[in-house]
Amino acid sequence: MPGVVVLLACACAAGLAETMVRPLLEGAVRWLLAQQNPRGFRYGIARGKKDEPARLAWCYGDAGVAAALLWAARLVDEPDWEQESRVIARRAARRPAEQSGVVDAGLCHGAAGLGHLFNRMYQATGDAELLEAARFWFARTLQMRKPERGVGGYEAWEPDENENTYWVADPGLLMGATGIALALLAATTSIEPKWDRMMLVAVPPLSAKGTPE
Repeated sequence: MPGVVVLLACACAAGLAETMVRPLLEGAVRWLLAQQNPRGFRYGIARGKKDEPARLAWCYGDAGVAAALLWAARLVDEPDWEQESRVIARRAARRPAEQSGVVDAGLCHGAAGLGHLFNRMYQATGDAELLEAARFWFARTLQMRKPERGVGGYEAWEPDENENTYWVADPGLLMGATGIALALLAATTSIEPKWDRMMLVAVPPLSAKGTPE
């Protein structure tokens, strides 16, 4: 649903069928926010699903929801949605690493992905707590590197068809070394990482005057 929210917000910002799309966007945001509990968002909403928070990641959980909702809020100028996104982001930033479910470094559900999300949200808001979280997860990314293993020292923790998990050398974007490299480059250069539009989290940074660019 966070991805649907951003796509609808992009359509509204582009002036595409806004009279039809805007009500869909507002309904999607209302539904999304209603699904959280004090511990965070779940993996999904279905009969029989445990009422437990999802892991901390882009693909599921508070960090990805917060980044997507923040961009959507900026696209359609909804300060209340931005405030909600900040609350969710801070909750994610305060989650202990041992409760995060993070075991590898990829963009999708790993340490580099979290570092990138928190860094993007910090640059967009100036929130020091998010900066601290970004630095923590990038430091954890570097700690996960194992020289002479995988691709560039990184391996991905992936399941097979029987849901058994194992380490694999993955050069890919979402779970492998390419995505890790992009996140680290984004954290250490002044070039805006517009490649993350594909992840629907391309929140514009603040300008020198403290306003979105």
